[in-house]
Order: sequence, then C-alpha cells, then structure tokens
Amino acid sequence: MHNDSHHYPEIGDFELTLRERAEALLLAQSRDERIDFSPDEIAHLIHDLSVHQIELELQNEELRSAQNQLQDARDRYARLYHQAPVGYLTLDAKGIIQQANQTFSAMLGWEFADLKGQALADFMTGADRNQFLGRFKAFFNHPEGKSIDVKLHGKAGQCFFARLTGRSEIVAPSTAKPSRSMLLMIVNDISTQKAMEDVLRNNEAQYRAVIETSLDGFWMIDMQGRLLEVNDAYVRQSGYSRQELLSMHITDLETRKSPDETAVHLDAILREGGALFETLHRARDGTLWPAEINTAYWPTAGGRLFCFIRNIHQRQRSQALLKARLHLSELALHSTLDELLQAALDTAEQLTHSQIGFFHFVNPDQERLTLQTWSTRTLRETCAAQGLAELHYPISQAGVWVDCVRQHQPVIHNDYPHLLHRQGLSEGHAPLIRELAVPVLRNRLIVAVMGVGNKPNDYTSEDVEAVNQIASMIMDIVERKRAEEARREAETRLRLAAVAFDTSEAMFITDQEGVIQQVNRAFCRLTGYTAEEAVGQNPRLLQSGRHNAEFYAALWHHLLANGHWSGEIWNRHRDGKVYPQWESISAVCDEQDNITHFVATFLDLTQQKAAEEAIRRLAYYDSLTGLPNRRLFLDRLSNVQAVARREGNHGALLFIDLDAFKRLNEARGHETGDRVLKEVANRLLRSLREDDTVARLSSDEFAVLLTQLPALAENAARLAIGIAEKVRGVLAMPFLSPEGDYSLSASIGIALFPAGETTASELLKQADTAMYQAKAAGGNAVRF
Repeated sequence: MHNDSHHYPEIGDFELTLRERAEALLLAQSRDERIDFSPDEIAHLIHDLSVHQIELELQNEELRSAQNQLQDARDRYARLYHQAPVGYLTLDAKGIIQQANQTFSAMLGWEFADLKGQALADFMTGADRNQFLGRFKAFFNHPEGKSIDVKLHGKAGQCFFARLTGRSEIVAPSTAKPSRSMLLMIVNDISTQKAMEDVLRNNEAQYRAVIETSLDGFWMIDMQGRLLEVNDAYVRQSGYSRQELLSMHITDLETRKSPDETAVHLDAILREGGALFETLHRARDGTLWPAEINTAYWPTAGGRLFCFIRNIHQRQRSQALLKARLHLSELALHSTLDELLQAALDTAEQLTHSQIGFFHFVNPDQERLTLQTWSTRTLRETCAAQGLAELHYPISQAGVWVDCVRQHQPVIHNDYPHLLHRQGLSEGHAPLIRELAVPVLRNRLIVAVMGVGNKPNDYTSEDVEAVNQIASMIMDIVERKRAEEARREAETRLRLAAVAFDTSEAMFITDQEGVIQQVNRAFCRLTGYTAEEAVGQNPRLLQSGRHNAEFYAALWHHLLANGHWSGEIWNRHRDGKVYPQWESISAVCDEQDNITHFVATFLDLTQQKAAEEAIRRLAYYDSLTGLPNRRLFLDRLSNVQAVARREGNHGALLFIDLDAFKRLNEARGHETGDRVLKEVANRLLRSLREDDTVARLSSDEFAVLLTQLPALAENAARLAIGIAEKVRGVLAMPFLSPEGDYSLSASIGIALFPAGETTASELLKQADTAMYQAKAAGGNAVRF
C-alpha cells in the first residue's frame, strides 16, 4: 500500500464533518492506501458513527410512523369516499370519468374499472344528454358550483333521476405534466323526490279526491301556521265551516301550545322533514278531542306543511281499558275486595267523566242488593253511605236507578231529577243528576250492578260500552279472587286434616336432597311399598310417566320460591296401577332459613274422581238411556249454533215425541216402557251420524241435533226432512218382546238454524211447536 500523502488531505489538518471524514476514509480504502490513525482518533470516529447511526434509526422510525399515519388517513378518506351516501365523480374537461366512488358505481350497476374512461353523457339519452352536453362547460365557469337534474341509465337497463352538482378544480399532477382543470361532481338519487313532484304535478285531481274522501282531517298550512286548505272531514271534526277555518291560525285550534311553542315546533318539523305527534284540538262548541297529527314538510312556495289529523278518542279509550285491566289484575294480588272495586269505579269515572260511581252485588234470589262500595270521589265528596256495605237492600223498594236489574240491560237516565218513581236511593246516597247503570250477568243471572253518575253532559252508548267492559272485567277478577280464596281455604283444611288425622293421609319426609327418610302407614297402604322399600329412595319411584320434565321443573321452582306446593298429580302404585292424588309439599327450614327437609302429604283421589264423574253423568246424562239430558243438549246446541253462524253452515233440531207411549206404558207396565225407551235410543244412535247428538228431554220426548248441513237453507231443509223421515221409519218398525210385539209411531218437529240471534231455548220451542203441529195432523208425521 502506498503512503503518498498528497493524494488525499490529512485528517488532522482541518476540520471535517463526520460524513466528510467517513467519505475520506472510504476513498482511501478504495485506493488501497494506508491511513494512519491514532487510537484516540479511531475511537472518536467510531463513537461519532455510532451516534449518527442511532440518530438515523430514530429518524427512520419517525418516518415510518408518519407514513403509517398517512396511510391510515388515506384509508379513512377512501372509506368515506367510497361509502358516502351520495355518488362522487371526477371528470376531465371532455366529460370523461376519471374517478368514481363505489356508491356511484352501485347506482349504475357497473364496476369502476368499466366506468373509467367512459363519457358521463353516454349514460344519458335524449333531452337529458343534450342538456348535459349543452351546459357542461358552464360547470367550469361557476367555481361555486352548479346543479342540473337528469335521468341516468344503468347497466341492467334501470334508470333513475339524479341531481348532478359540480364545480371545477385545478389539479396539479405529481409529475412534470402541466396542471389541468377537472370537474368534481356529486350525484344524488332524487327518484323519490321526482316521483313525489310528479304525483303532485300530474295527479292533482287524484290527490284532491284522496284528501276529500279521507276519513281523517287534512290541513295544508304555511310556515307561519296559517291554514291554507282543509278537507270536509276536518270541517266535520271541528264543527267550523271551511271559510271560518281558512281564516284561522293553528293556535286557534291547537290547545296545548302557545304561539311561541308552535313556532319552535314548526322549526323542528322543518329540520326533520315531518313529525307524528298527539295533541288536543278544540271544536267550535268548545269540546276538546284528542288528535294524532301526521305532518310532512314540502319545500314549495316558501314551505308548506301537509297534515293529516285523526281523532284518536276511541284508540285512547281502548288503551285506557287495557291499562285498567292490567292495573286491576295487579291490584287483585294484594288488595281487598273493596279496594279492588273502588279502583275499578275510579277508572269508570275517569273514562266517562263522571263524578260518582257505585258497585253493588245482587243476591242469587234476584230480590235483594248487597250495597258494597262507592268510588273514592263519591265517598270523599258526595256520599255519606260508607256504613252501608253488606247491607241487604230490597230491589222492590229501589227506584229507577235499578231499572237495569229489572230490564236485564244497561239503562241511561240523563234527566234523573225529573223522572217519575225516582225514589229508592239509600240513605246518605249521593244526589243524582244523570245516571248510567249496567248489570253484570253470569249464567243468565244478574250478579252485580255497576253505575256512574253526574257527568257534566249526557251519557252515550260509548259510555255504556266503557262501563260494561270495566264491570265485566272486574267481575272476572272478583270471581278469580274468590276462587283463589276458596282454594287457599281448601288447602288450609287439608293441612289441618293431615295434622289431626295422621293415619288418613299418606306422608313421607325427605332430606334436602330429596331422599326419603320416613314414611307413615298410610303411605305404605296407598303406594304398596313397605317402609323398608321406600326409605333411602327418591320420590321418583312413584312417578307415573304422565307428567313431563317441565311439570316437575315448575313444581320444584314453585316449591323453592314459595316454600310450598300443592296440586293434583298422577303416581304409580307398586303393582303398576296409575292413580290420581292430591299432593302438598312443604319445605322445612332451620333458623338460618336454609331448607333441611321436605314434608309431603297426599290423598288418593280415585274415588273422588269416580264420584265426580258419576255426579257429572247424573247432571248431564239420562240415567235410563245414557243419552245427554236437556241441560247438556241445550249447551251443545248453543255451541253448534255459534259454529254455524261463524262458518256459514246450517244445522237442524229434530224434536221427537213417541205417539201413544203413555198408553203402552200403562198397558204393558213401566218395565216394558223402559225397554222401549232404551230401544228407541239405540235405534236413533244407529240411524244417525257420529257427529250428530241424540238426547232424551223427558219421558217420551227425544231430540236430535244435526250439524254440518249445507249452507243453502233450501238444501239444508231438504236434507233435514229426509233424515227426519228416516228416523220416523226406523221408529215405526215393530218392537220385539217376549210379551209380544208392538209398534209405535213418532211425531217429529224440525227447526233450522242459524236464524238470526235465536237462542237455544227459543230454537227448542220452535221445534216443539212444529212437533205439536205434526201431532195435530194425526201423529206419525214430520213438520217444519
């Protein structure tokens, strides 16, 4: 290596920057020249290079972070650009698409790659294309922006109205190319707006017909709140003439807002484009009625509001009734009977704008009232009869206020003081000016009377309906409450019986895990298991399989939540026999309220079930023939009538009387007569369809209920007569007996249904009358 010092400057001769020093060193190495450095110089150079390297790395890291932030900003911009609710376009000076976002691509149904390089005018036709081309240069002459409306055609042939808003911008490319003007354009889909404008422009006659025939009221108002147009429906709703309304401001009709509040409300509607709200309107006669306003803003002629006004009185009343039902159902859980009835009366007063309310029970003999309770307001302000609860009051001594009991229907007395026979108010009763009273019926008997009174104006049928619904609703709750109280009393009696008569009820005790620890003798007798077999087992060994897992889950949930459970359950005897039982389970807790044991008692309900079935058959079936009796027949007839009315079919009732049966009974004896009645029943059952009902009404009277007859009355009558003739023929066949053969005939009356609102009893009377016509004709005949 040469050591010619004149080929490069000495490092120590002058100050060099770090870079210059490094470059000098590299140059010397490239020439394969020897450079002499002192150890200090080498260490200093190495230190400077290390520091510089660290600085470069830090600068690189900052640069990378700035690049990442820039990329994130670019990504956000791209998302905003492509996911914007409007289309974005960039066109060059020739109208060629240079850039477009995904929203615009989706509008036309094209991918951007296919859009780029195409002329925007190529997506227009006819006048729209000419308009765009003719005004294209104007976009570049209006830096503040310019808009036109055109129709654009998509790839699949679809078209839509678009508002193109563009402004020019000078774009300076990153290369050395010169700057150029580009057109930045926003594309809004205004098809819906155009459609609305077309409807308003081209279908004004139809619009006016809709407005004028609408059952809802209609306003068109300006932004100052002045009425510009109303329809006939609102004229009827308000009671004003059209001329009067068109001279009014909405604050003359709207009662809930001051002029300042109305102005604020109008501004809010303008911002939102419309609104749906409820308010109160005042009619010409001063009455207030609830209105639902559905309003939309239309930006024409300085702004217009189109408002549809619906009277929601009925809807609010229905909602109030539903709310009352829920409220009363909740009250029933923890309130006394009087508290519950008072709450119902308060609701009835509120709905009918009354000042008094009363609820009285009617005794089963229909002769006396049990004066029960009055509304809160009545007791507080106008009635001093609080001490009359449970007082039995003769209906015969009451005046017209109990006409609803006498007439079995609601009554209204809108001029009570001037009615004759208006006496009969109990002592301390509130004075009546107007009164509305409704009866509450159950099984055709009046069980209670509910009334309201002293409404400022006359009661209407709408008030009757409201009080009727509340009365029926509260009576349902009262009956459920009474049934629940009766059930609790029954459970109490059962528990007392278990304590008093240990041997009469089966009993077993389990630990907290449900393992049987102890059983009594009644348990062994009832289940068939010995104590040794049962102890240590789970009560599941008694399960019959009749109840699913949900039943037992609900049982345990109720038991753990309430500490007790009782109900009917089916278990299995050791011999496999399944039987019903009434079971009560109680949890036993320690001082810390932790469950330690469960005690279960149960009774075999087999005999009770059998007795109930026997009683049911005695109540609903004829003991001689096994046929339904009059009571069950009328119940089925009522149900069939309801189905026939609903489905549009006919049915028929045949009333059958055996001719001369009494003579046969007297001549041959009751035993023979009974055999004949049984045979008549069998013949009727064999000759009719399974869906038809045969019943014995009395000694020698039978009835047949025919269902699913044709919808056309003439065809139904023809079919019913044919069946009746068949029955008459079957009954005319000789009856064979060891004592000798004998013959009978039958007179049959027919009544078709449905026939208006005819009840089952009335229909039976009609068939009975027809039967007597058959008998009057000599018997052995069929008559309608």
